[in-house]
This record gives sequence, C-alpha cells and structure tokens, in this order.
Amino acid sequence: VPALSLSMPVSKHHHVLTCRRMLGFAHNVRGMPLEQLGLATLVPSPGREGVSLLMEYQHWRQQKGVAARSAVQPIKAAIVAARYLYHEQSSVRGQSHCCGFF
Repeated sequence: VPALSLSMPVSKHHHVLTCRRMLGFAHNVRGMPLEQLGLATLVPSPGREGVSLLMEYQHWRQQKGVAARSAVQPIKAAIVAARYLYHEQSSVRGQSHCCGFF
C-alpha cells in the first residue's frame, strides 16, 4: 500500500487510507500475521477469503457506530485494489493508467 502524500488526489488518498484500515483490522482484530498482509488480502479469492474479511470489517465498523453512508468506502477500496492487482490480466486494453490507485 503506497505512502500517503499531500499531493495525492482525494479519492486516491481515501482508497489508500481505507486499505490501510482494513489491513490494520485484519492484523489487530482478526490476528492475521503481518507476513500474510498485503493488497491481495483485501481482494476476494476463489476461496472467498477477501470477501469474508470485507464482510467482517463492515460488521465491525457497524458495531463501532460508523456512519452508514460511509459503508461503501471499503467496498470501493477493495475494487480499486483488485483492479490494480489484476489489471495486467484484464481484457480491457489501451488504458494509460490503472484505476487511479497509484
């Protein structure tokens, strides 16, 4: 996950921050070892590990009283992370940059 920068556009900043929060949740709340953390942790896999992490994170946020209007933010961040990780395998070609993550 890239470092935050003041020159980073707001949407990128929010995606990076949300990814970091989800990874922090995976480590601090779920007890996932640091060696297993990365962007791929946030992306659903065939075994649905990423989906369960996202669902647990959303449920945990609800319990903490986070505003319902921000519930879509982690989902958007996971989608952006997936696009970044798998843009090489995408059938969409000719884009100059990938999904605005970096």
